[in-house]
Amino acid sequence: MQRTYAGTRQGELLGPKWRDADLAAATALRSGNIDLKTVSERLGHSNIGTTASIYTHGVPEADIEAARMLQDLIRSTRRDGGTGHG
Repeated sequence: MQRTYAGTRQGELLGPKWRDADLAAATALRSGNIDLKTVSERLGHSNIGTTASIYTHGVPEADIEAARMLQDLIRSTRRDGGTGHG
């Protein structure tokens, strides 16, 4: 994980940072459907809000699954007359 940062000469790379490792870990755990509270604890955050505001971002597979779940819920609601208990 190498990045260039503002203030460096073009093409100059800086080594990986701890935050990069934390981001990779958080992303991997969330991709594996690990709940946010557990991820927060693994990263050593005292407040789940810290984890939520810094390390959560869209995971394509999770977004696709969320869309499928909503679609199924909508279809179920239409079939059972709007109760959602299909």
